[in-house]
Amino acid sequence: MEGETDSDPMATVHKLLYEFEAKNLNTLKQKAEMEQEITVLRKTLSSRGEEERRKAKDLECMRETMKNLSEKNKFLAKELERKIDAEAECVAIKSAASKVQKENELISC
Repeated sequence: MEGETDSDPMATVHKLLYEFEAKNLNTLKQKAEMEQEITVLRKTLSSRGEEERRKAKDLECMRETMKNLSEKNKFLAKELERKIDAEAECVAIKSAASKVQKENELISC
């Protein structure tokens, strides 16, 4: 428009209106792109949140499993200790029985 004379004010108005509409369309396009990016980011954050909740649930299950296994391990350790004690008692009884049998054999001779 520089250097032009404003011979037709309506032409100038139409030109300005056209430029405004072009800028407005460009702005609306940028807005739509940004809204789309925001939607993608929200979905990403949502899926990350779901993943974190799932991981937390998995960790809680692991803790519970470890607790149960620890209790079972303690129980089995006690059972093993009782079996070892019973075997030791059995060996002691057999040894005493063998000793008594030998003494009986010596006495009967």
